[in-house]
Amino acid sequence: MKFTTNLPKYARGATFVWCAISALSVSIPAKLLAQVPTRPALPWRTIETQWFRFHTPAEYEGWTRDVAQRMDSVRERVRLVVGHAPSGKVDIVVEDPANATNGSAWALSQAPTIVLYPVPPTPRSFVGNNRTWGEILTVHEFAHIAHLTRPSRNTLAQLRQRLPIGAGPLVLSTPRWLTEGYATYVEGVLTGSGRPHAPLRAAVLREWALAGALPTYDAMSDTQGFLGGAFAYLQGAAFVDWLAATEGDSSLTALWRRQSARTVRSFASAFAGVYGEEPPRLYQRFVADQIVEARAQTAKLEAAGVVRGELVQRLTAATGDPAVAPDGQQLAVVVRSELEPARLVIWRNGAAAVADTVVDSARVRQVRRMLKRDPEDVAPVLREPLPRRALYTLDAMGARSHEDPRWFRDGKRLLVVRQEPRADGTLRPELFEWTPEKHRLRAVTKGASVRRADPSPDGTQAAAIRCEGGRCDLVRVTLASGAVREMVPSSPARQWDRPRWSPDGKEVAAVVHRDARWRVAIVNAETGTFREVSPDDGAERYDVTYTPDGQSLLYVSEHGGIPNVVRLDLATGIETSLTRVTGAAFAPEPVTIDTSVYFLHLTPEGFDLRRVVPARTPVRGAVVAIESPAAVRAQRAGDAVAASLAPRGPTAVDSFPRAPLRGDRAYGLGPRSYRLLPGFIGGPDGRMLGGYLTSTDPAARFTWLLHGVLPAQRQWYGGSLRAAWRGWPVTVTGEAFSTAQDLGHESTAAPARVVSGLDGRLQWSGGAVVVEQRRTIAASHVARTLHIPMARVDVSTRWRAGAAGGRMRFAGDSLSLTDARRNEVGQRVMGFGEFQAGLQAQRGARVASLRLDAHGAAGRTLEQRWTRARAGMTVASLQKGSGIRLNGVIGRTSSDAPLMEQFAMGGQSLFVFDPGLMSQRVAVEALPSGTALGTHMSVVRASVPLQGVEGYFLGWQAGNSWGGRLSRVAGVEARSTTAVASILRIPGSTAVAGVGRQLDGALKGKTTWYVSVQFAP
Repeated sequence: MKFTTNLPKYARGATFVWCAISALSVSIPAKLLAQVPTRPALPWRTIETQWFRFHTPAEYEGWTRDVAQRMDSVRERVRLVVGHAPSGKVDIVVEDPANATNGSAWALSQAPTIVLYPVPPTPRSFVGNNRTWGEILTVHEFAHIAHLTRPSRNTLAQLRQRLPIGAGPLVLSTPRWLTEGYATYVEGVLTGSGRPHAPLRAAVLREWALAGALPTYDAMSDTQGFLGGAFAYLQGAAFVDWLAATEGDSSLTALWRRQSARTVRSFASAFAGVYGEEPPRLYQRFVADQIVEARAQTAKLEAAGVVRGELVQRLTAATGDPAVAPDGQQLAVVVRSELEPARLVIWRNGAAAVADTVVDSARVRQVRRMLKRDPEDVAPVLREPLPRRALYTLDAMGARSHEDPRWFRDGKRLLVVRQEPRADGTLRPELFEWTPEKHRLRAVTKGASVRRADPSPDGTQAAAIRCEGGRCDLVRVTLASGAVREMVPSSPARQWDRPRWSPDGKEVAAVVHRDARWRVAIVNAETGTFREVSPDDGAERYDVTYTPDGQSLLYVSEHGGIPNVVRLDLATGIETSLTRVTGAAFAPEPVTIDTSVYFLHLTPEGFDLRRVVPARTPVRGAVVAIESPAAVRAQRAGDAVAASLAPRGPTAVDSFPRAPLRGDRAYGLGPRSYRLLPGFIGGPDGRMLGGYLTSTDPAARFTWLLHGVLPAQRQWYGGSLRAAWRGWPVTVTGEAFSTAQDLGHESTAAPARVVSGLDGRLQWSGGAVVVEQRRTIAASHVARTLHIPMARVDVSTRWRAGAAGGRMRFAGDSLSLTDARRNEVGQRVMGFGEFQAGLQAQRGARVASLRLDAHGAAGRTLEQRWTRARAGMTVASLQKGSGIRLNGVIGRTSSDAPLMEQFAMGGQSLFVFDPGLMSQRVAVEALPSGTALGTHMSVVRASVPLQGVEGYFLGWQAGNSWGGRLSRVAGVEARSTTAVASILRIPGSTAVAGVGRQLDGALKGKTTWYVSVQFAP
């Protein structure tokens, strides 16, 4: 789970220019952790309390209302701990873009905003132990807002905070380990649950301490490596707890006061003024104490006898839960690495696995060759199993991996889960049936949002989890049709996870979250009635499955403070430990051909796959308890060290009382926020500086933008007012503008005599209305029709239609055959329509796409009628952002079209008005505007994207006929286009930077640069 507190990557282009102009900085992180798309066309509601405005689609209204009733109490409790809270209302957006557990806080001085994802966490999440998801999420996120919006007492910093996207001194100077660590510390203090109380956090820090792998001070804020991004929450909160215990919890407030003082200080200076030493030195002392404590705790386990079974495979990162085929001969598991997308592999199991390791191992063959060349050499010692060769592999679909494999009884098929994009831009988990031998992947559900599926013994249905509206139900899926029906409903106080069928198909074992604890339950598959079967001793239990004989359950128990695999005899109710590890064991999976049990074992490199045979390595004696003092705040430094490595005992805290809501209404236009943003264009036509006053709402339903551009050489200038309404299935944009372009000036790339196009001043004032709709249709069956197995094929469409009218004037020279002087004034009225269709096939990390574009326009300009048509095609083949893209465009304008309606090559796109209103202007940024003019136009472009930068080769032609030699340009550019960043209240943006060189023609050998940052509603 990731929480984001600073500004996102897609705001970089806009904020960079603004910061350069204002000489004031805004904090922007290196990478956006979670994007926040919204769906403005849904029916939204606004629910108000004294201090908050909640905005949510109607489907999450119940969850939102429950959270909102407690939010004012959360604010008051957080304020007392942090020592500050914003004086105005905070907006909270509830959305579910990826059916994932998450949240984010955007601590801007103006319009601070929180985003809540309502999907509850699973038991193995670091926040899986909670009283309710809404409680722990809101405490953590508002702790960010209360902490980071503390105002500065420095005059210059106060001015910076008043900027539209300004942020306070704590946002700008506090390292990530402290922003996330402190919010996590508050989360534990006020809820008595969450990460500071989780056995999983203790297991991670204990194992890392024993291995000497605890992060360095700087690495606490990093996001690299296995669980790298989590250490700001885990170790950061533990360090904060230790600091508070060492110098008193008021020392934290003193640190915030020094950071926001009239005297500007670095974070290190502010920290040293409170704690006497700089943070790295104190952190080293804390880590040393952790290592000593970890060894002392582990000594108790070793004295009783550690049982972790035998190592099957050394793996890295978050290995998926293993699944053994019914005959025990194959093993399916999701393997991950830092550099490659996750893949689902099937290995041989048992004696057959030897053929895939020792006998056929390339490593073994290499050693044999080495000893043959040099018999006196020494073979390397093999202390762990050799890597296995996969029998079958199911690659990720781009970044979307196939998860939760579960075998059918026939041993030939598996159910898997994959996140699938929907037409509204969100992601939802769906079921697929994979037949490895036939290389076939069949979609089972569509739009069902189901996960954790387990097929029934007869193979006709599956038990699964469906998470919608902030609740996770236990459901039944008919595998032939994909129909979903409820088996056991959830409620705000009861959530379900990880169902498993009994061998006779009559019952389903699952885990249920009730009264702040995960428990094991058995559900009658027909009636939906259930009974809890796990011991009621206060410990959490999860990851349940049946043994092959159906007489016992295997699951993970946190009894004693360490996650271990246990077996529960259903007849006697006796629980027997199968592992005793120093870290954590998860995901038990029995093997039918023997009595062994596979499980995942936590290490600093990832989850290893291990196997335990209880008859051979029994766990002797009672459970060894590892606990720290039961307190939400450590009273002594030693208690804080112990609490970081062993879970705190049961801690009672006050709940957050409900309060009456103060408003409940339709969302409408939403709350408005205003931003002043710069626009900039530089290139062969000169440099242009402009500004935008814009306003949008948290759901991006209605955005308007007032744009002004100063006159500058040959660039478009003037002003416009544009507004976009997205509250309907179609987007409607209206605009009014007054613009001009002076093409009589010389270009920076060439004198006017070389630019053989328009030579004069063009003015156009008017208004327009444009309607647009986009649709994406998942059409996986097309993959089978096209004989592209194991692929996803999507069909996307986009259409736009618009009409515009206004007054136009052209004054100056027309470099035509007669070279006649012109000074004409009249009307320009026109309409246009565009249609775009795309086909994208995705197989593994490879994406191939085809896009067809068509544009038609007709109108009357200066009393002359004209028509125009453009058509284009783009094909691309990309893998991990690299590959090749080919694009071609041709266009024709009626032969009697006036000069300003003929195609003009060159120049940069300017969002003063919708580009469809001037489709005769063909943007080629490396060329001056009007480099060539004609009724016919063609452009071909080949580009090679690589890590965000694109090298390109472009050929173009414009004249009164097609054909002839193309003029050529080669260059390199970077381009970024983003949608409305509604949480930051920033409109859509386009940023381009590049350099191009003309290879022939009048500008041969000329190298030009170009850059632009522009916004659109």
